[in-house]
Amino acid sequence: MFDMQEGKFPIKYPGSYISPKRLSREYEMKLEEKVKCRIEPWARNLISQAGRKVLISSTINSIPAHTLMTSWISGKLVEKITKLTGDFFWGSKENKKSAKLISWNVITSNKGIGGLGIRDLRLMKSAFMAKRVLSVLNNEKKLWTSILISKYGSIHPWMENKGNMWS
Repeated sequence: MFDMQEGKFPIKYPGSYISPKRLSREYEMKLEEKVKCRIEPWARNLISQAGRKVLISSTINSIPAHTLMTSWISGKLVEKITKLTGDFFWGSKENKKSAKLISWNVITSNKGIGGLGIRDLRLMKSAFMAKRVLSVLNNEKKLWTSILISKYGSIHPWMENKGNMWS
């Protein structure tokens, strides 16, 4: 009727893959490659650590952020991207180590307490997951929450009842 073809998951919608199931390792590797491809040209240039910090905050952390908002990715991938980001910040090359004068915890700490203010992907993953859980618990009028509620029943972790996906 609309001259459209039936698609299959995962679909690419703006820039990240969306699937009702967990993304396969293949699609996670594509995200990792996207980060690597962004870092590689910059790593060849002589950029100060202040410049690297700006590039990480403005570009590198925004690449996985959209995917973290829309789908679940593994902790292993988050750690790999964090390692790539850290190596870029410290100026490490593939076969050559560099001195890490600042710990990653300080780098990802708030500027108000002496850190550099780079967002930690592990915390971003937890925050976006919590946002999704709260949407379900608050019965927000979204298509995906209504699908979950119709599939699993009432979702109240503090109440004991049948049809509760948490019990």
